[in-house]
Amino acid sequence: MEEANQKNPGTMASILGFPIKDCEAVCQETGAEIANLNSYEQIVISGPLTAVNSACELAKSKGAKRVIPLKVGGAFHSSLMSHARSGLGAALSKTQIKEPKGVFIPNVSGKPVSKPEEIRKLLSEQLTNPVQWIKTMESISQSGPKDLLEIGPGRVLKGLARKINPELNVVSIEKIADLEQLKPILVS
Repeated sequence: MEEANQKNPGTMASILGFPIKDCEAVCQETGAEIANLNSYEQIVISGPLTAVNSACELAKSKGAKRVIPLKVGGAFHSSLMSHARSGLGAALSKTQIKEPKGVFIPNVSGKPVSKPEEIRKLLSEQLTNPVQWIKTMESISQSGPKDLLEIGPGRVLKGLARKINPELNVVSIEKIADLEQLKPILVS
């Protein structure tokens, strides 16, 4: 992805309090792209620096509550990552992928998949397509689980999941000590 960014430099920004359809229109007008549909109130855009900056200004002028430039090393989840997608596709073609034993919901579609070839294709597509976090959380909500784990630093995904469905119980695991929180929900 670093090489893709060197070939096609870009950036990202978060737009808050601006409807998805309005964000899509702003992107179409400026050349920026939707990168993450994080919640109904938070959309991340991606693309060349000038396009993202223009989209941010236009969104503000059309009523976005807040626009936050992100400190990232590239225009992730956009067409500017095509070079990285090719490389990942080549690596995935040599990687054995088996049918999952549990539910696998790739962020690029937000819908459960189980066929290894479809999984391989979608893993590659995630580099150049928007993260469908809203659809992912809706799929999880419809399939039944209410207890989820966010593993890694921060609690951003927990907050986003709860905005989409307040009934979800998300436990954040940032360090070894946090594993104690799992005891009540572990299945023997």
